[in-house]
Amino acid sequence: MTDYLVWPHSRDDIVLVRAALSLIWRSVYDANSLGIGCMHNCVDDLLILHRFGLYGRPGKAPGIKSVVWSPSAPGWIKVNTDGAALGSPGVGGCGGVFRTCRSLVKACSVVPLGQGFAFEAELHAASLAINYAWNLGWHRIWLENDSSYIVQLLLVRSDRVTWRVRQAWQRCPHQISNM
Repeated sequence: MTDYLVWPHSRDDIVLVRAALSLIWRSVYDANSLGIGCMHNCVDDLLILHRFGLYGRPGKAPGIKSVVWSPSAPGWIKVNTDGAALGSPGVGGCGGVFRTCRSLVKACSVVPLGQGFAFEAELHAASLAINYAWNLGWHRIWLENDSSYIVQLLLVRSDRVTWRVRQAWQRCPHQISNM
């Protein structure tokens, strides 16, 4: 028995499956050869494209910035922290990476924070890094953070922070002054 497929563009409205698939494949390859547009796909879409032998055209990156990581001085631990929130307020999180002067990772952390602001996530990341380093006996740390306000809070050892981060932050001025 032969496989049939209903196809409204044929004369008798019935086409063999092989002919229909051939038409689909030809149309896909013709569309791919146009070379216009770019893809905005999820992983499932990419898998389908790959099954067709297509690899797509990714869009241009919005902007590429050169970032150079500098190691700490010998005997010091460098910690890079960051925090973010999706919305204002929104679901947030923070984390940090501790590295030696030879760029070896000593420790890293990621903490989900629930609802909050990006500033609170940044502040939480810095305070957790300081507390973590203190508890591990690392008293020579170089803290890198992309928030100038948090750096200023650390420099003046201020305790004027939001109530959501106050508990984690309270120990920081004392720990910093003894590092």
